[in-house]
Parts: sequence; C-alpha cells; structure tokens
Amino acid sequence: MSLLENGECRRYGLKQSCDIKHTSPCRCPPNVGGERCKYKYDCNGNLVDWSTPSYQFTKNFSNGVGRDLLCEMDKGNGGWIVIQRRENGNTDFYQNWNGYENGFGDLNFYLGNYYIHEIVKTEDYQLRIDLLDQEGNWAFAGYKKFFIGGPDTSYRLNVSYYYGNAGDSLAYHNGMQFTTYDRDNDMAQMNCAVNCAGAWWYRNCHQSNLNGQYEINTQSGIIWYHWRGFDHSLAKSTMMVRKKIKHQL
Repeated sequence: MSLLENGECRRYGLKQSCDIKHTSPCRCPPNVGGERCKYKYDCNGNLVDWSTPSYQFTKNFSNGVGRDLLCEMDKGNGGWIVIQRRENGNTDFYQNWNGYENGFGDLNFYLGNYYIHEIVKTEDYQLRIDLLDQEGNWAFAGYKKFFIGGPDTSYRLNVSYYYGNAGDSLAYHNGMQFTTYDRDNDMAQMNCAVNCAGAWWYRNCHQSNLNGQYEINTQSGIIWYHWRGFDHSLAKSTMMVRKKIKHQL
C-alpha cells in the first residue's frame, strides 16, 4: 500500500493532509516503519532524523553574496527557511526600499526581497506564518503556493491555497507589488507604508501588516486581521518558506 492514499499521511502521526505526489502542506517522507514519522526533511531536501534541531547554514546567491540562513526544524515538520522574524521591539522595521530589498536585522530580521525571490524563484515553494498574540496564544497560516517576482516586478506577490487556523489575511494582498515609504506601489491615494508605518504588499491598504510597528494597537501595528483584528498588535511573527519535495510513489 502506498504511504500516500487519498491525500492523507498514513503510518505517521500527522494531522494535516498531503497532496498526492507533493509534500504540501505536510510532509510524508517515503520511509517505512512505526506509526509515527521517524524522519523529516531539512532545508536542503535531505532526510534527517526526526530529532534534528533547527540550525543555521550559508547559502551563496547569484549576486556573489553569501547569507547565513536559519532552518526551522521544530515547526510544521521542519525544513523551513525563515525569511522574517519579530521577537521584540528592538529592531526598527520602518525601513526604506533598499533595506527591504537587501534585508536587515539579527534576532528580529527581514531577509530581503531580493534573497527571498532568489530562494523561491523556481515557483515550487510554500509559506508558513506563525503568530503569537499578546495573551500568549499561537496561530498559524499556511499557503501551499508562495512566490514573489524579481526586482523588475517590484517583488510582486503570488500566494494561494491557504490552510491553518489564523484565517487568511494574505489573499487580499495577492498580486500586489511591495511598497515602502520611499516607493509607493499600492492602490491607495496615500502611501500605505507611510499611513501604516511599515512595508508590505499593500493594496488599499491591508489585512495583514507583519512589518508594522511593535506594540501599536492600531492598523500600524503587527496585524493579522482575520485572527485578532486591526486593534491588536501581535507579540511575535515568523514567516518561513519551504520547497515542495516530490514523493517517490
């Protein structure tokens, strides 16, 4: 019997469902044995032991720059490259176009649109967003398809096939170019990055604002509208991408 049948993970204690032939939204590695998953994939697509912790690795990009990337192995069955993280208010996320193109930060960081595009440009990546509210509650939003265009598109967003429990606050932004306070690509009369004190794929203006201001309980805060509304700035957020791996059935 195939380990994948009717789109469900069989022989593994995973609650999510899988697409036939591809690991989306969860992963069903083609190993045999037991009633739980003994292996998972790392950020290079290698099968590793289930206990493998998160780790850093260096990736060399086509512009000649080597970047240290974080591979998240503890959430969502592992193998996620972290592209944005908000842990506290110690980093200024009200950055210009150059900052968001090339990236900034350390503990709190944005990888940079150029590097995100270089990672996902094969168009076979998915996105996971983990969110923590001010009361200590966690939620997540996953998207089985995630892609942003290159510099010539102003890093246009292409995202679809939502799953999760946080609600879909990113679909509203699908198809939009990235906007910062010094480059207005949104559809509003004003610059949404200025109006909402962040940088995002704004439309008119947003239903999510994960690069907004920390501890500001307005639309300028770290907002995921379909979970906590416009007046609750989230305490933490993490955006991660993962390549789909085709199963050998």
